[in-house]
Amino acid sequence: MICNGEGCPVGVEVYAGNTKDETTVVDKIRQIRDDFGIEKIVFVGDRGMVTESIIEALKDDDALHLISALTHGGMRKLLEKKVIQLDLFDKHLTHEVSDPDKPGQRYCLCCIL
Repeated sequence: MICNGEGCPVGVEVYAGNTKDETTVVDKIRQIRDDFGIEKIVFVGDRGMVTESIIEALKDDDALHLISALTHGGMRKLLEKKVIQLDLFDKHLTHEVSDPDKPGQRYCLCCIL
């Protein structure tokens, strides 16, 4: 679904059920730019859409911002590198952290009780 600045849908596309989500992202972003003349895009996708390979393919696009969820493996990597600690959530339910290996990328973490 494509929404305008006010959140109103302006376009929808549905793929066949056997289409891998990650295979649609890069081309769809390019098509949105071409069809709608949009320069700055905030792309919100689930873990199946915004994979490490997609992030890598789009990393040099300064007019594109990605929002997604971390995978279990991604969380484990941040824990192993001590970017996050489990006791972060002892007093507060949300935290914003950055991985020094990925400047400009930030994580907004929340604990759901």
